[in-house]
Amino acid sequence: MTHRSTLYAINETNEQMSENLIRMSVGIESVRDIISDLDQALYKSINQEQINNSGMNNDDWEIIEEAKRISRRLHQPRLQEVASVILTKSGHMYSGIHFESSQPFATVCGEVSAISTMVNDGHRDLAVIVALKGFDDDKNRFEIMSPCGRCRELIGDFNPDAHVILGTIEKPYRMAIKDLMPLKSCPTINAAD
Repeated sequence: MTHRSTLYAINETNEQMSENLIRMSVGIESVRDIISDLDQALYKSINQEQINNSGMNNDDWEIIEEAKRISRRLHQPRLQEVASVILTKSGHMYSGIHFESSQPFATVCGEVSAISTMVNDGHRDLAVIVALKGFDDDKNRFEIMSPCGRCRELIGDFNPDAHVILGTIEKPYRMAIKDLMPLKSCPTINAAD
């Protein structure tokens, strides 16, 4: 890197100094463009790697389809917009629907509802979970939802090795809950322990 004081030769005219400054600023802009391009390429490659190595299997696609079915059946505008489905390690599927309340503390997320259904049936071996938001204007339009912080905590409490399906309906991918909550330190609440 050149020190500022060495940029100007004693004999330089104002025109030469202006030309040098323009050249330097173009160089800085080029460096910024290169850094920006590298950042974008890195971001795309990381995301593409996640998608390519999404770990999606037939069971994952089945729980997405089940969440769509639940959403179509139970969706109510502003009341029940998010359907969630769990697949347990033992192969059981459990679903739940979001319940909105006028009191925020009483609202129940779809993931919590699905976990409650699973526990009510005597299972605690949560392996994979997905949550889909349905839309009022189109019963065939869905968006995969990332769990809120409270749901992430609960999922991690049941199984720190559980996976969450994220991404888009067209390009879903699996992510370990521990990667969504890398600093989680509380013990699990699995009954088998």
